[in-house]
Amino acid sequence: MQTCSAFCQPTVEQGVNMLYCDKTTGACSQGVCQVGYWRADCTQACHANCLTDTNGNRVCEILNGRCTYGCKDTFYGTVCNETCSIRCKNRMCKNFANNCDRGCSDGYLATAAAGHAVRTAEETRNASRTTEHALKDVN
Repeated sequence: MQTCSAFCQPTVEQGVNMLYCDKTTGACSQGVCQVGYWRADCTQACHANCLTDTNGNRVCEILNGRCTYGCKDTFYGTVCNETCSIRCKNRMCKNFANNCDRGCSDGYLATAAAGHAVRTAEETRNASRTTEHALKDVN
């Protein structure tokens, strides 16, 4: 028999906070977690990189942990646990994709399809020359 997670949203009955959950799975009966938690049993905290609401609470969706208000700067992904590419200027990218918000870092160009930063032809040549030079020094 499972016990209810302390992070299930309580129901007030006759002045007493009651937690209701499925006795087999521990899933919260109302399907609602306290602010800042997710999963059926409300045991997973929203990721620290989620933006907060006006009260300073991290808020995420109960089923998948997706950050309701998006990600902090330099992070992306459903739960904001991915770091934006160094190819993006100031490491800024869209909340749920690694597309550069503020353009690309020096030496990189955005691809037309998705805004991903790729090396410029000059940077590619310079990198090749550096590699060739390093190989010659080793031999």
